[in-house]
Amino acid sequence: MDKYSENLKYRYLSEVKERIGNNYKFIKELEKLISYESSDLKKLDLITLIGHFYSLYVTGVYASLELENEIAMIGRNIQFQKKQEPKKNQLLIVMTASGVVGGHSVLVNNWIRWNSDKRYSVAFTDQDYKDVVAFIKESVEFSGGEIYCLKGDYFSKAKELLDISQDYEKILLFTHMYDVIPVLAYGRKKWKIPVLFYNHADFRFSFGFSIADRVLDMTYFDKDKTERFRGVPKEKTTIMQFPNSGNIIGDLEDECANTYTSDKTKQRHILAEKFGFDENEKLIVSAGADFKYENILGYEFDNFVNMLLDKCNYKTSFLIIGANSEKEKWKRLCDTTYGKGRALGILPRQDMEELIGVADLYIVSFPMAASGARIAEKAGVPYLALFITEREVDTYGSNTVRTIDELINKSLDTLNGNGSKYLGHLKEHCKNKEEWCSEWNNVLDEVNEHSIMPIHPQRHIETQEYVNCQLMQDIASDDMARYLYSHKCSQQLQEQIFYLDNKYGMNIFNRMEVLKKDITISTKEYYSNKHLQLYLMAIKWLQVKQIGKHIEDYLLDKGYSTIAIYGMSYMGSTLLNDLIPGKIYVKYGIDAKADKITSDIQVYFPKDELPKADVIINTTVIDNDVIREGLKCKDIKLISLKQMLDDMLEL
Repeated sequence: MDKYSENLKYRYLSEVKERIGNNYKFIKELEKLISYESSDLKKLDLITLIGHFYSLYVTGVYASLELENEIAMIGRNIQFQKKQEPKKNQLLIVMTASGVVGGHSVLVNNWIRWNSDKRYSVAFTDQDYKDVVAFIKESVEFSGGEIYCLKGDYFSKAKELLDISQDYEKILLFTHMYDVIPVLAYGRKKWKIPVLFYNHADFRFSFGFSIADRVLDMTYFDKDKTERFRGVPKEKTTIMQFPNSGNIIGDLEDECANTYTSDKTKQRHILAEKFGFDENEKLIVSAGADFKYENILGYEFDNFVNMLLDKCNYKTSFLIIGANSEKEKWKRLCDTTYGKGRALGILPRQDMEELIGVADLYIVSFPMAASGARIAEKAGVPYLALFITEREVDTYGSNTVRTIDELINKSLDTLNGNGSKYLGHLKEHCKNKEEWCSEWNNVLDEVNEHSIMPIHPQRHIETQEYVNCQLMQDIASDDMARYLYSHKCSQQLQEQIFYLDNKYGMNIFNRMEVLKKDITISTKEYYSNKHLQLYLMAIKWLQVKQIGKHIEDYLLDKGYSTIAIYGMSYMGSTLLNDLIPGKIYVKYGIDAKADKITSDIQVYFPKDELPKADVIINTTVIDNDVIREGLKCKDIKLISLKQMLDDMLEL
């Protein structure tokens, strides 16, 4: 096993399959809690949370008729007043929120810009006007429409959306996957205005399929998946490409157009100084979100970069835009390639497009493909794409490769002056504005009434699920840790989530430990999370005992016979009682409230001179680094009870 493979999270596909199964079981147990919630608002909170879990974790589930029926049933109690007939040629786009990163907002922007014979307005279910990205505002103004930002709780937003929507001939959903507002509003038999749903992330679960009169998919692969996995009738699915092939339309497009028509030699000189590469050597660029480069079984992007640069005798630079330069794998790549292979992190869109525009070769991210090849093609830069699944394979033609070796060989072929054969294939499959608008107007003519769609989703696991689970598992846990920090739910529900987190190894709680360094938490939130962490630590301790292991044995195996306990509250006192009497000598305790604690051992303040001990055991949820800073004696080894329990469960 080489130095790249040694850090893989999964060694065998059977482990990935088990992980997908545990994700599914975790969420299904959460679903059982919906009926126990005391109010419709709490039910919607829980369903939204479940939507987050489903959309982030790979489970093989891509839609849920049961959850959408539950949302719709709650929404039927919302009263709204019917207005006059909607205005012709006016369409309402419903978005959850817009953002400057990723293709979601560019998709909406381009849709409005290309379909200029219609007037578009946008309603945001979860964004204030000041936070709406500028190019969306400009495009809506260009179209002659309005921007609405819904306010209040779920019911207030759904009612406001119903009132607004009646002025429009058609509704087009570009919502985030977990957004319940459209189903809450439109999931009723009395609603008559057609609703179309754009499936902009085929690899994620989403709400909204049951209320869609037409599901719009980007590719044939997505359409097939919508019909098989989401259970949408074939006659209610249509392929609608990303307008303008993903290249942004508007002022930013004009700026980038100048890049492509300017002197590339001069531009490359400027960028070489800015990003620190040799302008006289070959330049390879790749761009995508960091998780799209995550190493999985058989596919390690950093290893590929190193092998390719080695074959180029390190006379080529390889810049990876979007990859997190602080990650150990990218730091290692930079070291082993003498700085020729480097992650640049997230760049402004213009910087990204300029770098791609002056490259000698563009490599599409893998294991998951990003859309930068379209930018490369527009700039006349050869590009290659390694595909693991069949999605978009047909559109890339001879630019497609199936193995790392083939990718290296074609890359070298390109760098040796044969790049012309790897240009132009995307254009053959991409519709121009007139073709796209004609297709879209045909769809609008076909969809003239609203009905609740009888979807029949099926859980299914194929290659894409195995790939995505390896790529997205840790990111999902990070995102859910952030969500649970910022969204309040009942103490009982939080305890259930953390119990299930531990039961199924979701790792959300452990990711929260990291977040504490980056997120400022209010006093109330801090103590709430503190108690949850202590609760989970107690569960782990119980599990250790259930498998017949003892803390005393663990300490003796590590060579510790004399210890001190930091934190003499419930957890510290329990540890003391667990070790006395026994072979471990608990010499003293340490606590910031030493003068208020009654104990069988002497308790010191952190700033006191501390007697010698083999180790101090931290029984609190505070990081060891923070505690060490507060100790006057810093030469005694410090370990955490939580880490000890984790080690004992893994051994």
